[in-house]
Amino acid sequence: LADLQQVPALKHNHVQLVTSRRFNAEAKIGQFAGFIQHLSDVKPAEDILAAFEQQVASAQTLQSIQLHDNMSDLVQLEYLNDSLLHEPTAYYLQLMQGYVPYVNALKQYREQAASIDLAKVIQAFDDYRILVAIRFGKFGLDQINRFAEDWLTTQLMVVPVAGWYLGRPVMMTYNDYQLGLSNGDIGICFRHRTQSDQFEVYFPSLDKWVAANRLPKNIQTAFALTIHKSQGSEFKHTAIVFDASAEKILSQELIYTAITRAKNVVSLLVDRAAFLQSLTQRTARKSGLVKKLIMISF
Repeated sequence: LADLQQVPALKHNHVQLVTSRRFNAEAKIGQFAGFIQHLSDVKPAEDILAAFEQQVASAQTLQSIQLHDNMSDLVQLEYLNDSLLHEPTAYYLQLMQGYVPYVNALKQYREQAASIDLAKVIQAFDDYRILVAIRFGKFGLDQINRFAEDWLTTQLMVVPVAGWYLGRPVMMTYNDYQLGLSNGDIGICFRHRTQSDQFEVYFPSLDKWVAANRLPKNIQTAFALTIHKSQGSEFKHTAIVFDASAEKILSQELIYTAITRAKNVVSLLVDRAAFLQSLTQRTARKSGLVKKLIMISF
């Protein structure tokens, strides 16, 4: 589709969609999305971050957000401090604050498993997600998921058994037709309903329970997701985090995808230069389609 937009012979067939059905243009997330779409109006490039802070969100320390119905949407921005990157635990703990309601829901479930509505635990988890740009590094998928796992098990005072524990969120990374699970399906681990010494995983989108020992050992823990994997998902609050090591893959398209996963709150914890890169760099496509179509048009 992006390539088709570059074909001169088709330019009179373009239709510009200007009305968002997801976001109010006056709301903060809508303003953020609009800012990315109209960046050509901000020149020179050095002024882009200043314009962003003036029009969308000023840089400050991220605050803990209490989600509630009918809340106004919010965009938060904090730049990573280079002097603190050698030991980023304080930043990780900031990111964990969004999962405090999930921890509380799990504690209540453990204490009142017979009476608590399972949907409340699922909702508490689905309200928040950490989105990252890359898999490796201090602010990559693997490290943040490891920290989140240690943090959650400490909060619940549980010890993982063969990698499983109450509240572990997992995501399938390939299709398993025998289990009836697809790439991207997300489930949450609970104690087995009838065998208390075992675990099973509930997949809400499928309303399906699967014994934990039947799932692949390399199934991915999913407190954090890559922005690519989050496409098609929606959360009340998304925290987007990346440092300078993500610069090479950042683009307008990627940051736009990340912010539009949120319904109410976007919290940005980012390297300043990398954030500028994400706002100014467009994805370069080399499919060859444009060249072929131009040749046909002549």
